[in-house]
Amino acid sequence: MTVTILVILPNNPGDVVMALQAIGRLKTEGPDMLVDYVVSDECRSLVEKSPIINRTFVLPRVALREKWNEDDCQQAMLILDNFIHDISQTHYDLSLNLFQEKFGGILQSFVQANQKQGLNLFENRVFRIESRYMEHLAAIPAQRDANGWHAVDIYFRTAKAALINQCKWTNLKTLKSSGAFFHPQCILPPLEMFMGNENLMTSEYLVFHPGSAWPGKRWPETHWANLAVACQLRGQLLVFTGAPEDRPVMNKILESMPPKAASAILDCVGKTSLLGAAWLISQAKQVVTGDTVAMHLAAALGTPTVSLFGPSNPVETGPYGSGHIIFQTDSSLPVKLQFEQEHLGLQNLRADQVAEYLFHAKLPDACLVWQTFWDQDMQMQVLYDVAGIAHPSQKVSVHLRKRLDDALLSLSQKDPFLKAPSLKAPSLKAKSEALEVSEGFNLTQSQKNLEFVLTKALEKPDAMNLSKLQTADLEFEIETRHDLIWEAYRIASNGIPLDDISKYLVERMSRFETALLESHSQLQRT
Repeated sequence: MTVTILVILPNNPGDVVMALQAIGRLKTEGPDMLVDYVVSDECRSLVEKSPIINRTFVLPRVALREKWNEDDCQQAMLILDNFIHDISQTHYDLSLNLFQEKFGGILQSFVQANQKQGLNLFENRVFRIESRYMEHLAAIPAQRDANGWHAVDIYFRTAKAALINQCKWTNLKTLKSSGAFFHPQCILPPLEMFMGNENLMTSEYLVFHPGSAWPGKRWPETHWANLAVACQLRGQLLVFTGAPEDRPVMNKILESMPPKAASAILDCVGKTSLLGAAWLISQAKQVVTGDTVAMHLAAALGTPTVSLFGPSNPVETGPYGSGHIIFQTDSSLPVKLQFEQEHLGLQNLRADQVAEYLFHAKLPDACLVWQTFWDQDMQMQVLYDVAGIAHPSQKVSVHLRKRLDDALLSLSQKDPFLKAPSLKAPSLKAKSEALEVSEGFNLTQSQKNLEFVLTKALEKPDAMNLSKLQTADLEFEIETRHDLIWEAYRIASNGIPLDDISKYLVERMSRFETALLESHSQLQRT
C-alpha cells in the first residue's frame, strides 16, 4: 500500500535539510510512500528535484512580502488564497507539520488528511500539539536544555508513530546501517559544481562558514581571521562560504587579516547558490562552522564538521550523523533562547584553541567538547565527551526516551501510555529511577517559578508549613524528573489555549494539593 504524506517545514535552510534527512531515513524503512513538501521560495532549491520528494508546493513568501510592503493587500491575499487552494486539493494519509510557529498550525488546518501531526489550529482559537515526539520542539522554548532528542530523530519518530497508528504501517525494521540516508543523491537535488578555482578539483581544503542570520550564533570575525592565518601557516587551503547577506561579516574578516593572507583564501561568500555551496562542502576535508545551514549540509553530505555552539542546544540541532565534533561554549542554556545578541561563550573561545584541536586534537578549556555517535541500536543520535560520558540532557531524559520508544512499538495495540499522563502516586521503583537520573539537577529555578503556587497554598488555613510544602513539591518534581518535559508543555498537549495560563496553574495547584494531602496522611500513619 502506498502512503501519501505532506510535510510542512517551509523556512530556515538548516531545518529544511534536517527534515529531508528524516524523510530519507523514513523511506529506508517504508519505501512505498509518496512525500509532498511545503517549502518557501528561499529554500525551494533544497527540495525541488530531490529524489525523495514527489511534489513541491512553494510558499511565495517573497511575493507576499513585496505586496504587503506595497500596501497591495488585495493582491497579497489573492496570492495566499491560490497557494492554500493548491495544498487543499489533495487528500493525504498524513499531514506532518514540523514548523514550530503558529503559522504552520494555521496552514495545516487547510490540509485534507486522515491524520495530522504537529502543531494544529482548532476552532480558530486553540493550538494543540498532536504527537508526543513533536511536543519536545514545539512548545518548550524555556526547557530546551531538557530535550534529549535530535530534531531529525523527533521528525522521524513523529512520522513513524503516526504511520503505525493511522495507516497500520507494520514495517518496524531496525536500521543497521547509518550511512544510507546521508548520501547527497539520497536526499538533495543534484549539486551544482563550483568552477571558481581549478585547485579545488585536486587539492584538499577546509571550508569555513562564518555567517549566520542570528548574531548570537556567530563566532567573532577577528577569531575567524586568526584561525584562517593559523591554518594557512600549516599549509591549508581555505574556502569561505556564505549567503550574500553574510558579506559584511566576510569583509570584516578580510580586513582583520594581513593582505597577503587575505588574498590567499578562496572567498565564495555570496558568490554561489546554496547548492553550489553544498558542492564545495561535499568536496571539503572538513567544515568549521556555527549552528548554520552549512553544518547541516555537511552532515547530510557526510563531510566531517567542527561546530561552534553558543546559545543553542547541540543535542537538538547539532550535526546529524556519526563522527562530528561539537564545541559547546555554554554548558547551561539560557531560559529563553537568546540569538539576537552576541554570545559571551563564543567570544571567549579563542582561535588558537580551535586550531590546536584541528591540528593536534588538543581539547580547549573554554568549552565542552562532544562527539556524535549512534546509540547501540542505531536508532537515535547521542553525544559523548572524550571520557565517554553522555550529554547531561540525554542522561536526564534516558527513561523518557525508553518509554516513548516502547510506546511507539505498541501503538497498534493502543498502548494506554499514549493517554494523558497519570496523576496517581508514583511507585517506589519509579521514584528510585527518577532519583537516579535527576542526581545533580538544579531545582532552584523550578522552585522560583512555582512561587505563585506556593503562595496560594499557604493562604489556606489548613495548609502545612512552608518547609513541608516545599518537601512535597520537591518529591513531586523528583518523581517526574524523567517526565520533566511533560510538565513544560502540558498547556499545549492538553489542548488548553496557549494564552490561558490560569487553567494550567489551577491544574498544577490541584496536583500540589494532592501531593500535600498524601504527605499529610503519611505523617499521620507514622
